[in-house]
Amino acid sequence: MSERLLDGLWRLHNDPAGADLSAFAAEKISVDAGQALQVELMGRWVERGEAVGGWKLGMTSGASRDAMGAGVRPFGFVLASRIRPGG
Repeated sequence: MSERLLDGLWRLHNDPAGADLSAFAAEKISVDAGQALQVELMGRWVERGEAVGGWKLGMTSGASRDAMGAGVRPFGFVLASRIRPGG
């Protein structure tokens, strides 16, 4: 995994408005590498005192199931501090 890419994504997480997205346009990574980046980003948040409040699972139904390859189930984390009560 590219430490440079991980650091760039970390900056993006912390300052979305100030991020230079053009740096990511040329990046070509596998789905597995992308999922590994998710886990590394999650670890950085947890190291700074955040808690994981939940998960977002992608492509969980119908024809989308194998759109990125057989058995691929992309996921992402949701920080507890970003979960708001309903109502």
